[in-house]
Amino acid sequence: MTNKIKLIALSLLLLPVTMLASAQRKTVAPTVKSPTSFVIVIDEQSYAKLPAQVEAYRRAIENDGLAAWIVADRWQSPEQVKSLLVKMASDKKMPIEGAVFVGDIPIAMLRDAQHLSSAFKMDQNRDWKESSIPSDRFYDDFDLTFDFIRQDEEKPEFFYYSLRSDSPQYVNQDIYTGRIRPFGEDKYAQLAKYLDKVVAAHAEANPLDNLLVFRGHGYNSEAKEAWSGEQISLREQLPTLFTTGNTVRFYDFETRFPMKPYLLEHLRNPELDVALCHHHGSEEMQYLNGYQTVSGAQASAENIKRFLRSKVVGSKDPEGNLKKYMEYMDVPASWIDTSDSMRLADEAYNRSLDIYAEDIYAAAPNVRFIMFDACYNGSFHVGNCISNAYLFSDGKTVVTQGNTVNSLQDKHPDAFVGLLASGLRIGQWGRHAQQFIESHIVGDPTYRFANTATPALDINRAIAVEGKNDKFWLEALSFDSADWQAMAVRKLATNNYPGIERLLMDTYLSSPYGGVRLECVKMLARKDSPLFLEMLALGMNDSYELVRRLCTEYIGMCGNDELLPVLVKALIEDNLSNRVNYHARSNLTFFSPDKARAEVEKQLAAHTQLMNPDADAKSLCGVIESGDNRVKGNMEELLGSELPPRERKFALTTLRNYHYHYIVPEVIRFAEDTTQPLDLRVTAVEALGWFHSSYQKEAINAMCDRLVASGAPEALVAEARKTRSRLKPF
Repeated sequence: MTNKIKLIALSLLLLPVTMLASAQRKTVAPTVKSPTSFVIVIDEQSYAKLPAQVEAYRRAIENDGLAAWIVADRWQSPEQVKSLLVKMASDKKMPIEGAVFVGDIPIAMLRDAQHLSSAFKMDQNRDWKESSIPSDRFYDDFDLTFDFIRQDEEKPEFFYYSLRSDSPQYVNQDIYTGRIRPFGEDKYAQLAKYLDKVVAAHAEANPLDNLLVFRGHGYNSEAKEAWSGEQISLREQLPTLFTTGNTVRFYDFETRFPMKPYLLEHLRNPELDVALCHHHGSEEMQYLNGYQTVSGAQASAENIKRFLRSKVVGSKDPEGNLKKYMEYMDVPASWIDTSDSMRLADEAYNRSLDIYAEDIYAAAPNVRFIMFDACYNGSFHVGNCISNAYLFSDGKTVVTQGNTVNSLQDKHPDAFVGLLASGLRIGQWGRHAQQFIESHIVGDPTYRFANTATPALDINRAIAVEGKNDKFWLEALSFDSADWQAMAVRKLATNNYPGIERLLMDTYLSSPYGGVRLECVKMLARKDSPLFLEMLALGMNDSYELVRRLCTEYIGMCGNDELLPVLVKALIEDNLSNRVNYHARSNLTFFSPDKARAEVEKQLAAHTQLMNPDADAKSLCGVIESGDNRVKGNMEELLGSELPPRERKFALTTLRNYHYHYIVPEVIRFAEDTTQPLDLRVTAVEALGWFHSSYQKEAINAMCDRLVASGAPEALVAEARKTRSRLKPF
């Protein structure tokens, strides 16, 4: 492994001995040799109760060619576990490539690290159990460093940590990890049953020949071109799946109504290998449907009545709400029937729309691997989450991927999925596909499908052994596989291969694969390169909708005036791509209002084919004006010293999502103003840390340097150091 792992291992040796080892620790060594190894980290009690099942699991992993350790202990703290992993990763003979946490393993709750998530931005003054992010990146990203805060009194398995200002400010996992965490009074019986089915799954030579993709209500603005673009990309990633003898199914929330029984039926299919589920979610629910889309008058009236009842029944002021909504919708009282029979009917109707955890136990799904591109479905820390329901049901599901908190829709959830057909272990897939602190593999991370796509190429060995070998990955760029090429792009970029910026541009220009082009965009976004602006301009006309969508977002993050024309062009010419248009309209407000308005008027005047240019001009200029008014209002609130601190702080935290580049100089002045409250100045510096691609980045860096050199209060200096680090290319 690298020198950094050795340094971490040395620093951990300075911790108290009681944190690093204990008298009751039991270690079972591998019985085979392999280039890398794997470790089953299990709590002492679970191992004592189920030694035969744990040993059978270890043998199943070794039968698949991966040496496996068992380490059982009475784990007292996350540091104790991490020290073990760092030590095992530094072993020269068989360093670990991954780990699984079985049973009662401490849970790190991360704070001051929301920028490492895809979407989580909760006020940390709220309940710590809600405003912290449960994350195993504490364990598997060795570079990230934290300060311990405290252990939770109500939930002693929760340990709170703050991301240090001198830590790297991006995720780069050194190993992959997974969680197997049964819960409740019968947790050992759950674990025994689960391990038995994992062993059985490993014994199968199971090719990936049956795929299901589902899209739920409200996902990605229900944009049809986003949905069709994903299907085209998956065909590029998994070409053999689209040939005779294999099964691929694409369903969405409108395929049937309600979709719940049909989706559960398909998930019960014993032949189903992978399900990719794009929908909204919560800890114990998969949200599938909203009210049915209808056109008939009677059905439309029923939807309205159902909506009105939901606003009255169970509200704090039923009578007041009844009167309010009668007037608002201009309907008689008979439309808002609040009788017990109607309430029960509504409850049954609502229950039919979504999948609940108990539905999963009843259905016993057989899909081997299911991905939840949803919020909270992977909340292993709460026990009965959606991921755990799939694992601990009587079906054949052995591994899931989900998120412990809310998750962004506009990302690349299907990245590298094609490599699963090449036998990539699910843990390695998760490590590369979703590099956020909320994303987790829940279940066995070593599970893989038989390699039927590229039998002459061992993807697991390539990643574990050839990861830093640029020569190998340069050759892989020519392999006849979209996702092998995409992985080559990722490895060369993270290795900082000399000339990587030009290579990314050339690959983008020449690749016929949408996923490869998207990976080039994502990797060049990490670099400080003038080529990135050129690539974004090209990407706004890409045939793959997700490339266009993410390029639209990156343009908003950059804010360079030279990108304004291509953004306005997309608003005019690509206005039927709903999700692209959604981001383009929002990001238009990040530019100087005068410049944005002038560009809109210029381009609309040149587009003679438009049916109603005046209406288009009014609409777009209205967006600009609305954004300008919002910015002015925020600045008035920020500078209004008579306002409550909470309102002034909100004016700053808004900048996390809305990158108004043209007001950065004003925010910098506020951050350096010693007459302003310290906590607001800290918040201002933190907010500017979200401008990592902004053309104002150098001005922000200079501010950070001045604050560090000025002898400012430690809290402000620490945040300045963190923001400076967040703005670095990687």
